[in-house]
Amino acid sequence: MKKIIISALIILAMGFTFTSAYSAQKLSENVKKAIKYMETGQNGLAVQAVKNFDFYEKKDFINYIKENPDKTVPVFYIIMADEIYKTNKDEAVFWFSFGKLRAVEDVRMCKDESAGQQVAIYGMLARNTVKYMNEKGNQYILEQLEKAVEKDEKTLLRPAPTWACYHGISAFSGKVDTLPQSKFEDIKKETRENYINSMKKHIEEEKNNKK
Repeated sequence: MKKIIISALIILAMGFTFTSAYSAQKLSENVKKAIKYMETGQNGLAVQAVKNFDFYEKKDFINYIKENPDKTVPVFYIIMADEIYKTNKDEAVFWFSFGKLRAVEDVRMCKDESAGQQVAIYGMLARNTVKYMNEKGNQYILEQLEKAVEKDEKTLLRPAPTWACYHGISAFSGKVDTLPQSKFEDIKKETRENYINSMKKHIEEEKNNKK
């Protein structure tokens, strides 16, 4: 098994089927090809295809992931956030928040806790978006996160969390597994609550420090 490296390349590793009425009717051939590469685990080709998208192809791909959260692996929202940022900064923050929330939920569903190390590089995959968020402040971040939580709660269908588990140490042995599916809902609920409560705590501490 090839060595697993935590990078944008390996983050794209997955085996989900990307098919929908939208993709069949509207996506450009290059975008369809990139989706096919990702679907079949040809990571280098997928990354190169995304990297070589022109303006319209990036737009096609962004529209696809916005309209298909039930089929899109969460990390794609993080990877594409800085592209969305070029035309709508607040929307970029929303999709980054949504993607990160769902990605962390998926990480926590993995039996191998070391899969969580990937979260540390998410900010580097969307530098402009994260910088903008920090400049706007914690209250703004909380508002965007609350919107992301609301969408997460309403969007019941989603890809299996297995993609996140391939970034843990256990993947080196070829054995990747999740916790029992019966725990998934509790994990999602707890993650949402922790995100909101943690940000509220930061805001409260910020207020106290200004007194």
